[in-house]
Amino acid sequence: MIVGITLLPTRNLFLRFGTRMKSQFLVIGVIGVTALTLAGCQRHKRADVVVGGHTLAVSERLVCPEQQGAFRRTAQADDGQSCDYVGSED
Repeated sequence: MIVGITLLPTRNLFLRFGTRMKSQFLVIGVIGVTALTLAGCQRHKRADVVVGGHTLAVSERLVCPEQQGAFRRTAQADDGQSCDYVGSED
């Protein structure tokens, strides 16, 4: 007589559970996956930066001076989000 041992779950293991038990496993699995997915989508609150007792604020547009040291402004974006500068080639 040869006796075999199977370590992996087989189809017979799931046949022992009723249909109700299978649907409960399915519902618990779906809830778990949904919870993990939503946990990764939470919004992060921006931390306020306080310097010298005053909260720093972010401006809507950059302030780009025409000249800054050895650099001269060549362009400024219409949306105010970027500025291009060139330096003097000494």
